[in-house]
Amino acid sequence: MKIIFTIIFVFASLLAQLKVVNSRVIETNIEAYYPIFGNNDDEIYFTTSQCIGIYKFNLSNNKFETITEDSGAGYEFRISGDKIVYRKDNYSEGKKYSSIIFIDLNTREQKILSENKRNMSTPEIINKDYVIFNEGSNNKIMKVSQNRNLKSIASTYVLNEDLKIALYMNGKKRILKPVGDDNYIWISLSPDKTKILFTASSKGTFICDLSGNILYELGKAQSPKWSPDGKKILYMIQQDDGHQYTASELYYYDLKEKKHYQLTKTDNVIELYPSWSKNGDKIVCNTADGKIILFELQ
Repeated sequence: MKIIFTIIFVFASLLAQLKVVNSRVIETNIEAYYPIFGNNDDEIYFTTSQCIGIYKFNLSNNKFETITEDSGAGYEFRISGDKIVYRKDNYSEGKKYSSIIFIDLNTREQKILSENKRNMSTPEIINKDYVIFNEGSNNKIMKVSQNRNLKSIASTYVLNEDLKIALYMNGKKRILKPVGDDNYIWISLSPDKTKILFTASSKGTFICDLSGNILYELGKAQSPKWSPDGKKILYMIQQDDGHQYTASELYYYDLKEKKHYQLTKTDNVIELYPSWSKNGDKIVCNTADGKIILFELQ
């Protein structure tokens, strides 16, 4: 009986494992990097290798659109529903000045939320209407529909502040250092807002609770992303020679099973910076030479 149960358990685990069942290269008009899905799984947004501009490709009609050609716009831009927010960068006398731009993707109405400031962080967007960013050491919260600043919001979110995890809960801020002094990157809150995913540059990738207690240690897992249901972490493992990428494959980590699974194994393709679709049944990434690959999962 024990043997039969073990066989059933192993078989069920194999069935639950995600696998790539189809893939295709998306033909865009320009080089494409750092792609993410938009409001639905038919929309892919991306930028260039230098993060100049944001562009959209519609899978249903193969239509290509330019959202903006602003410098710096493609670096960590955010989409929530039919809204997009990004940081625009410009340089004067050797110094960088930034602006936060908010665009309604339906009307293409554009709002400048903060203009030509120094030491501006990339923005976050919550519930389509609240945009959060830092101007130097000052945390800014804007309710865009009312065009007004708020002191706080009754929400939980995380920001990267000076390469540290800044956790905000109901208007109160805490700096977390779950693995001690290090440079913290790729910081994100789980979909249910109970856990934090991050990479410490000298120690690897981890998941902690909101008190900073380590729950999972993933090891080397670059550009990690929560699945929409919060049960898996998508990531890449890349290799380079100090000048350029030499290899990269895509993997995911199953939090329930505490196991890593490999999604791609391609000697002639370098897959980078993967991202989930809203339904979690597709992923998209870019190659080292600026092509987008769409993978269907099962």
